[in-house]
Amino acid sequence: MAVVKETDKVVILRASNGREMARHTFASPVIAATLAPNGCCVAVAEKSGDMSVWQLRNWRPMASAKLGQAIKDVRFDRQGRRVLARGQRSLVIFDAATGRHLTRIDSDADIKAAEFDPSGR
Repeated sequence: MAVVKETDKVVILRASNGREMARHTFASPVIAATLAPNGCCVAVAEKSGDMSVWQLRNWRPMASAKLGQAIKDVRFDRQGRRVLARGQRSLVIFDAATGRHLTRIDSDADIKAAEFDPSGR
Protein backbone atom coordinates (compact mmCIF):
# COMPACT_ATOMS: atom_id res chain seq x y z
CA MET A 1 0.00 0.00 0.00
CA ALA A 2 1.03 3.58 -0.53
CA VAL A 3 -0.13 6.82 1.10
CA VAL A 4 -0.76 9.86 -1.06
CA LYS A 5 -1.21 13.20 0.70
CA GLU A 6 -3.33 15.79 -1.07
CA THR A 7 -4.18 19.28 0.22
CA ASP A 8 -6.86 18.15 2.69
CA LYS A 9 -7.07 14.44 1.86
CA VAL A 10 -5.23 11.19 2.44
CA VAL A 11 -5.56 8.56 -0.28
CA ILE A 12 -4.41 4.95 0.19
CA LEU A 13 -3.35 3.16 -3.00
CA ARG A 14 -2.66 -0.52 -3.60
CA ALA A 15 1.04 -0.73 -4.45
CA SER A 16 0.61 -3.56 -6.97
CA ASN A 17 -1.72 -1.69 -9.33
CA GLY A 18 -2.09 1.89 -8.05
CA ARG A 19 -5.82 1.49 -7.43
CA GLU A 20 -7.43 3.56 -4.71
CA MET A 21 -8.32 1.56 -1.59
CA ALA A 22 -9.41 4.33 0.78
CA ARG A 23 -9.76 8.11 0.95
CA HIS A 24 -10.53 10.55 3.76
CA THR A 25 -10.94 14.34 3.83
CA PHE A 26 -9.73 16.33 6.84
CA ALA A 27 -10.86 19.66 8.30
CA SER A 28 -7.49 21.36 7.79
CA PRO A 29 -4.67 20.83 5.29
CA VAL A 30 -2.69 17.61 5.67
CA ILE A 31 1.04 18.17 6.27
CA ALA A 32 2.16 14.53 6.52
CA ALA A 33 0.74 11.02 6.53
CA THR A 34 2.28 7.60 7.07
CA LEU A 35 0.98 4.05 6.96
CA ALA A 36 1.53 1.64 9.87
CA PRO A 37 3.87 -1.25 8.98
CA ASN A 38 1.00 -3.77 9.24
CA GLY A 39 -1.29 -1.60 7.07
CA CYS A 40 -4.03 -1.33 9.70
CA CYS A 41 -3.95 2.39 10.19
CA VAL A 42 -2.53 5.72 9.08
CA ALA A 43 -1.06 8.57 11.16
CA VAL A 44 -1.89 12.05 9.89
CA ALA A 45 -0.48 15.47 10.79
CA GLU A 46 -2.68 18.45 9.99
CA LYS A 47 -1.69 22.10 9.62
CA SER A 48 -3.76 22.83 12.74
CA GLY A 49 -1.09 21.00 14.80
CA ASP A 50 -3.27 17.95 15.35
CA MET A 51 -1.88 14.43 14.96
CA SER A 52 -4.32 11.55 14.62
CA VAL A 53 -4.25 7.82 13.97
CA TRP A 54 -7.08 6.35 11.88
CA GLN A 55 -8.23 2.76 11.24
CA LEU A 56 -8.21 2.18 7.49
CA ARG A 57 -11.07 -0.29 7.26
CA ASN A 58 -13.65 2.24 8.50
CA TRP A 59 -11.79 5.59 8.85
CA ARG A 60 -12.55 5.74 12.55
CA PRO A 61 -10.11 7.65 14.74
CA MET A 62 -8.05 5.53 17.12
CA ALA A 63 -6.09 8.31 18.80
CA SER A 64 -5.35 12.00 18.57
CA ALA A 65 -2.88 14.40 20.16
CA LYS A 66 -1.41 17.87 19.83
CA LEU A 67 2.31 18.58 19.56
CA GLY A 68 1.94 22.19 20.70
CA GLN A 69 3.51 23.46 17.47
CA ALA A 70 3.28 22.85 13.74
CA ILE A 71 4.02 19.21 12.89
CA LYS A 72 6.43 18.63 10.01
CA ASP A 73 6.36 14.81 9.82
CA VAL A 74 4.93 11.67 11.44
CA ARG A 75 6.41 8.15 11.56
CA PHE A 76 5.34 4.81 13.02
CA ASP A 77 7.78 2.53 14.82
CA ARG A 78 8.33 -0.95 13.30
CA GLN A 79 5.59 -2.51 15.42
CA GLY A 80 3.07 0.25 14.69
CA ARG A 81 2.60 0.89 18.42
CA ARG A 82 4.19 4.34 18.64
CA VAL A 83 4.07 7.46 16.46
CA LEU A 84 6.87 10.01 16.28
CA ALA A 85 5.74 13.55 15.49
CA ARG A 86 8.48 15.96 14.39
CA GLY A 87 8.01 19.67 14.88
CA GLN A 88 10.41 22.50 14.07
CA ARG A 89 12.39 22.03 17.30
CA SER A 90 10.63 19.20 19.13
CA LEU A 91 10.01 15.49 18.79
CA VAL A 92 7.12 13.84 20.59
CA ILE A 93 6.46 10.11 20.75
CA PHE A 94 2.82 9.11 21.21
CA ASP A 95 1.12 5.79 21.88
CA ALA A 96 -0.61 5.01 18.55
CA ALA A 97 -3.66 3.41 20.19
CA THR A 98 -4.38 6.11 22.79
CA GLY A 99 -2.55 9.29 21.73
CA ARG A 100 -0.88 9.41 25.16
CA HIS A 101 2.41 11.35 25.23
CA LEU A 102 5.27 8.92 25.93
CA THR A 103 8.28 11.23 25.63
CA ARG A 104 9.29 14.63 24.32
CA ILE A 105 12.67 15.85 23.11
CA ASP A 106 13.29 19.58 22.62
CA SER A 107 16.18 21.07 20.65
CA ASP A 108 17.78 24.51 20.37
CA ALA A 109 18.27 23.90 16.64
CA ASP A 110 15.84 23.02 13.87
CA ILE A 111 15.19 19.28 13.57
CA LYS A 112 15.44 18.30 9.89
CA ALA A 113 14.61 14.58 10.16
CA ALA A 114 13.83 11.88 12.73
CA GLU A 115 13.28 8.13 12.65
CA PHE A 116 12.81 5.34 15.15
CA ASP A 117 15.84 3.12 15.65
CA PRO A 118 15.26 0.06 13.38
CA SER A 119 16.14 -2.26 16.28
CA GLY A 120 13.11 -0.96 18.18
CA ARG A 121 15.16 0.47 21.04
